[in-house]
Amino acid sequence: MEHTNQRRTISAVAKKFLEENRYMIFIICFFTAFHFFIRPDYWDDAVYSKALEKFHYNLVEYTRYRYTMGSSRIFIEICLSVIAALPDMIWKITDIFMIVLLFLQLDCFAEFALDICRKERKGAVALLLCAFPFSSMASAGWMATTTNYLWVVALGLYVINRAVKVVKYQKSLSTVETVSMFLAVLYSASHELMAAILFLVLAAAMILYWRNGQKRISPVLLLSLCIVIGLLVYIACCPGNRQRILSDTENWMPEYFQLSVTDKIRMGMVTAFLHFVSIPSAVFFLFSCCCFMGTCCSTKKWYKRAVALLPAVIDCIWSTCYFISYFAGKNVMTYQAPLPLLGGADTLEQIALLFSLMVWLGSACCAICWSFPEKIRRWHCILLLGIGCAPELVLGFTPTVVASMLRTVIYLYMAMILVILCVWDAICEKIKKNRGVYIFLIAVSGMGIVLNAVQIIRHILVYG
Repeated sequence: MEHTNQRRTISAVAKKFLEENRYMIFIICFFTAFHFFIRPDYWDDAVYSKALEKFHYNLVEYTRYRYTMGSSRIFIEICLSVIAALPDMIWKITDIFMIVLLFLQLDCFAEFALDICRKERKGAVALLLCAFPFSSMASAGWMATTTNYLWVVALGLYVINRAVKVVKYQKSLSTVETVSMFLAVLYSASHELMAAILFLVLAAAMILYWRNGQKRISPVLLLSLCIVIGLLVYIACCPGNRQRILSDTENWMPEYFQLSVTDKIRMGMVTAFLHFVSIPSAVFFLFSCCCFMGTCCSTKKWYKRAVALLPAVIDCIWSTCYFISYFAGKNVMTYQAPLPLLGGADTLEQIALLFSLMVWLGSACCAICWSFPEKIRRWHCILLLGIGCAPELVLGFTPTVVASMLRTVIYLYMAMILVILCVWDAICEKIKKNRGVYIFLIAVSGMGIVLNAVQIIRHILVYG
């Protein structure tokens, strides 16, 4: 009898654990299946796997060389070179952990920063994260890309969520959280894009902390901000960054020094937009659809609904055009890239893309404003979209815009996922009453996951 009760207790505990963590378990299983076959041994991964060997495993000498000739991403480069020298399984396990961390931090930010408390939240985050085109995290090699982008975003979000806990909820961090936050700052702020984002976030957090009536300065926030400022100075002074621009110009874009400021802005905008429409993106399409659905649920004015429909229409038109061009033999089935200088064969296409993007962005911002009765939620979403778009725009000022855009769009993807969650939270009850629309949203998410899986499999088969 006692053994039977113990079995029932263990069974109940296991059932409860599976129920509470089913989405995290799904993400682990989904990505583990692909990581089992991934081979991080080509492109930049192959270079980094032998990097320490050339310096006789002297990290100080290696870091000094990279600072002078290569990159200012000091802690990322150290971790990457060490992991690349170890068995592949170390990176695979760590990468899956970072994907889970990204899922948890997106969910945490949605709940505590955006006040989204619906029970469907975790499931929506899991679906959208699995629909994110993970193969873009192999555009420079699996290890090199994930450590420089996915890990940076996951750890950066961890830092931001700890700042939210301190400022918004006036709670102290545990010793483990504090140490983890400092380590996360050191790693994530080694990347120039995340360093800029964390500087703005932590500076705003300090101001809000004082405005909330706190007489003392938060030592955690202050030290984190100081680390970020120190790393920004380190990045600005790094001779390797200037050296890298010259080598990247020679390898990727010989026309770079002929580009004007407007040309660089155009390259950033058009290259980013092409990423989302030249190969169909489920997350981008869902974002566009949510703009329309949010507006329809909040207003009956036909002109507002017409404007809110434009993002989805623009996405469909361009994706259809590229889909047709593939079968017409005009393009290969991969992400398209614009020519750096206007006057070439794609000049009219670039002008049309730029105009479409401006209309898409303007109508999306209008739709977001119309979707929420609360001004604070509107500004949250506009701010998230702006933070997501900024890295893509900044990337246009580098000679690696075409190659690096494949991975830099992770910032905009995460921003769109959070905005989708906000819109879903606002219209959830109304959408549930319309079963057809509800099934449509789930179906698009499912198709996005399938497309993501196909892209990963294709990349593994072609490259590794």
